[in-house]
Amino acid sequence: MIIIASADVYYGDYFYLFAEQWRGSVTCKVAGFIAVLSSETSVFVLAIITIDRVLSVVFPFGKLKFRATSARVGVALIWTIAVVVSIVPLIVSSYISGFYGLSDVCVGLPLNVESTETGELVYNYERRVWEYLKYETTKRPSWVYSIAIFLGVNFLIFILILLSYVVIFVHVRKSARSVANPASGSGSSDRAREVKLATRMSIIVLTDFFCWMPVIIMGILSQTGAVTLPVSLYAWSIVFILPINASINPYLYTFIAICGGSKTRSTSSPTQKTRFSTAVSETRA
Repeated sequence: MIIIASADVYYGDYFYLFAEQWRGSVTCKVAGFIAVLSSETSVFVLAIITIDRVLSVVFPFGKLKFRATSARVGVALIWTIAVVVSIVPLIVSSYISGFYGLSDVCVGLPLNVESTETGELVYNYERRVWEYLKYETTKRPSWVYSIAIFLGVNFLIFILILLSYVVIFVHVRKSARSVANPASGSGSSDRAREVKLATRMSIIVLTDFFCWMPVIIMGILSQTGAVTLPVSLYAWSIVFILPINASINPYLYTFIAICGGSKTRSTSSPTQKTRFSTAVSETRA
């Protein structure tokens, strides 16, 4: 955001004269790389957090659990994948040409369709003007790589997240009586803590979900030809919609840390300290 804002201040009212130069600049590519890296890392982390919550709440006695070591490995793997996804357009620029220069904000969100026209410039003797005669107009999805990432990978991940939390809350609803029963022992107490942690983590997941889903839905509608989105929507998406999640996440993580910290000091549980969600929260905070 700082890079984009700085470019806006630098070019000012004459940006239209330097638009092509800006889109092909190293600065624009760096801004796009950082934007895609941060957004994809956030999406991948939320997916792993959701899987951890499903394993802890729905399958509390299962053997497959995230521990401290696996949490570190998972975070390292997530960052590696996100870096690869972000750097591929720069390495294979001959195949993915100008990915980060497809918009003035340096993020190739698939919110419109590229139009390719075939025609000829001819001179009209009656009107004494040059006219462009259009023979054929073909449309193909612009930025296939962008569509694959934002409308493919991200959409599938958020559907997985949505279904996972539906499963979690349905399961919690069914087992609410056993969790609330004081005679059920320490196992029930641990289960209650897992449910509360899942509820808190769902707040973070849902904020990211509601920030990205409008972009995904608009992209699908645009690529299918259902609607034609205005160019100004790019600026609104980058400046207003997507940064909301990054802006409120620190407060959400602080809220979760405060709520969880007070309970951890009163009753410490060894299993609670090895959860992937806790490790990720500490890593991203």
